Amino acid sequence: MTLFPLDKFRDVATKIAQLNDQEYIEAMIAVIEQAVLSDQAIQDKIRALPLTQLLETVVLQQGLPYREDRIFVPTDEVKYDIL
Repeated sequence: MTLFPLDKFRDVATKIAQLNDQEYIEAMIAVIEQAVLSDQAIQDKIRALPLTQLLETVVLQQGLPYREDRIFVPTDEVKYDIL
């Protein structure tokens, strides 16, 4: 099982293959901008959580919990948003 079904992947790959260079560049810019917005929204959601009962190995940096140099995601709800 995958999060991105094979038939949908093929459809997207076919559409991408038909783009000219300029259209491809514009599509990549849109994808990157959306990823940045999504990343920021997830960080904002984590900052809004009550972060009072964290593991001892988790430290707060700029309002975000970190564990082993990675952002620690404390709730399943936010984990689902990431997926």
